[in-house]
Amino acid sequence: MAIYVDHPRQWGFTYRATKTATCHLTADTFEELEAFARKLGIPPRWRHSGSKEHYDLTVSWRKKAVGAGAIERG
Repeated sequence: MAIYVDHPRQWGFTYRATKTATCHLTADTFEELEAFARKLGIPPRWRHSGSKEHYDLTVSWRKKAVGAGAIERG
């Protein structure tokens, strides 16, 4: 299973009137991505579809993902 997180970017979403850095959680397969997200308790509403399924994560959630085995990449 390969799960990845990229580096946080400052142009993330606005949360409580504050710009929040976010990153993307991706995986080699949709099934791996969903299983990992469920394991960590990432809210399903954070999932985005498009050319590549992914979850948007805040920096604190990124740390949890890395602690659970996600691979950091550019």
